[in-house]
Amino acid sequence: LPRRIQLLSALPEIASPVIIDGSSQPGFSGKPVVEVNGSQTGIPVDGLVFAGGSNTVRGLVLNGFATALNLKSGNSSIIQGNYIGTDTRGTNVAGNSGDGILVTSAGNQIGGTNAATRNVIAGNLGNGIHFATAAAIGTLIQGNHIGLAANGVSLLGNGSNGVFFADGASFNSVTSSNMIVASGVNG
Repeated sequence: LPRRIQLLSALPEIASPVIIDGSSQPGFSGKPVVEVNGSQTGIPVDGLVFAGGSNTVRGLVLNGFATALNLKSGNSSIIQGNYIGTDTRGTNVAGNSGDGILVTSAGNQIGGTNAATRNVIAGNLGNGIHFATAAAIGTLIQGNHIGLAANGVSLLGNGSNGVFFADGASFNSVTSSNMIVASGVNG
């Protein structure tokens, strides 16, 4: 049974290393069951904002935010097994009004080599993943569904780009194991 955390105000920035693991929730069986929704905050706010590094976010559904996940500063965070911009089934748009993931830090890992580590990043009005500064270097994007539902069939495009690099972001790797489809602008 899905669990919903309905925020009424913005969460504080996370400055120390933390592990947020929704897969530890009873009832988890390979798909996220913990949904964090920001649609009732009154004004658009970002969801999880990391101002420090070495974080892990696993097994969450993030929707109803401006940007769902902001890797603002600090390095070496791991983002795996999340639904970003969809509902708890991973097959319907619940969206974020901006980007799914905003990266302005270095050395992160988004996704992984198997289905359990795959993120579904779909239905966001902005970019699926946005790298936005010269400090956004050395991140690995691997095995994700970007613009594609969890079922691997339904198209749930992001409104802008699937993956977008801007303002000097470089030396990041987007592997061929990602499925990037149905983007409003470019894959």
